[in-house]
Amino acid sequence: MIYLVSGAGGPNFGDDLILALWIRYYRERGYTGPILVDFLNNASSIKLHSEDKNVYFSGFLKSMTKGREGDFSHYINVGKSKISENLDGFSESIKQALGVPRFSLDQINFIHVLGGGYINGVWENSFSLLGAVSQLKKISGVKIFATGLGLSPLKPSSDSDFASINKIVRSFDFFEIRDIDSYNQISGFMGFSENVIYGLDDNFLYPIKSLVRRKRSKSLHISGFSKTFQFASDGEIISFLKNSSKEYDRILFWLCNKSDVEIANKMQSLFPGLKKLTNNMLVNVGIPFGPEDAMLTARFHPHFMAARAGVGGQYIANSQFYKSKHMSILDLGSGFEKFNSFDSFSKSRRGHLVDRDAALVRRKRLIADHIFTHIK
Repeated sequence: MIYLVSGAGGPNFGDDLILALWIRYYRERGYTGPILVDFLNNASSIKLHSEDKNVYFSGFLKSMTKGREGDFSHYINVGKSKISENLDGFSESIKQALGVPRFSLDQINFIHVLGGGYINGVWENSFSLLGAVSQLKKISGVKIFATGLGLSPLKPSSDSDFASINKIVRSFDFFEIRDIDSYNQISGFMGFSENVIYGLDDNFLYPIKSLVRRKRSKSLHISGFSKTFQFASDGEIISFLKNSSKEYDRILFWLCNKSDVEIANKMQSLFPGLKKLTNNMLVNVGIPFGPEDAMLTARFHPHFMAARAGVGGQYIANSQFYKSKHMSILDLGSGFEKFNSFDSFSKSRRGHLVDRDAALVRRKRLIADHIFTHIK
C-alpha cells in the first residue's frame, strides 16, 4: 500500500490537482495496489478522486492539525505523541478505510507527503503532520518522502522551534521544497542536509498539454477569494465584466474553494453571462485554455497553470503569504504582472515558463521515479 498525505479535501483546486496527478502517476507506472489518501475527509473531494476503486480515504493524520495555541515544536510533538499513544488507532483507521479485517504497518510501501502550501509557518499546527509521519518511521522503519512543499513564511521563534524543525526535516528520506524562499529559510538555520533539495511544485509531474483542453474561443479567466474583490463596488465589477465581454468570447470563474463561491455568485448575478468552472471540470475534464486567453487571479495554482500554458494576465496579492507564492511563479518565468485596478487590467506578455515546461517536467519525473523505486 502507498500512503499519501495530502492538503486536498476542501476541496481546493491546487491540492486536489496534485493529488490526482500523483494517483495517475503511480497507476501509469504500473502500481496496481491500494492507495490510501489521508486528507480533510470531505465528500466533495472524495468524489473527485473516486473513479479509481482501489483508492481509499482517511483523515486520521489530518485530524491532528487542530488548534492554534502553540509553536512549531509543540505541534511537532503533538503529532509524535498522538502516533505513539494511539498506534493501534492508526492501524484501525487503515483497516476501516480499506475494509479489511487485518493490517500491519509493514504493508505500507512508503508514506508520501504530497506537495502544496498546506504545511507552512502561518499554520504552526500543520507541522503535526510532519511529526506524526516522522514518528511512524521511527516506530516501523517505513520510508517517508515529501515533495513540492511550500513552507514559507517560516519564522521559528525559539531554540526549541529551530531544533524541532531541523530534526523533523532531517528524519525524512527525501524532502523536496518547491520555492526559493522556503528553501532559503530552511537551509538558513539547518545548513546543508543531503536529503533536502530545492525542487519544483508537484503540478510539474505532468506536461501542461496533458492538463489542458485547448479551445479556439477567447476567454478571460477569473479566480480569487471573496475577500479578494472587496475593494470593488458592484458598479466597478459590472463595468469590468461588460468591458471584458467586448474583448473576450467567454468569462470563466474558477471555483477553486468554497471561499470563492460568494464572489462567483455575485459576479454571475451582476453579469449572467459569466460561467463557473468547478474543480471536477478543472481537475478531471481539463482546463479550457485558448491561445488568446487572459487571467486575473489571486490564487496560486490558477496562475501556475496559466503561466505554464503561455497565458498572460495579472495577479492579486494582498498578503506576504501570497506575494511569496506568486513571486515563486514569476521566478520560474511567468509573464504575469501585478494587478492595480480594473481600469488598468490588460493581458500581460506570454512569459517563458511555457518554453521551459518540458524540461521542468523531466526534472520532476526524476524525483518521482526515485520515490517509485521504493515500491516493494
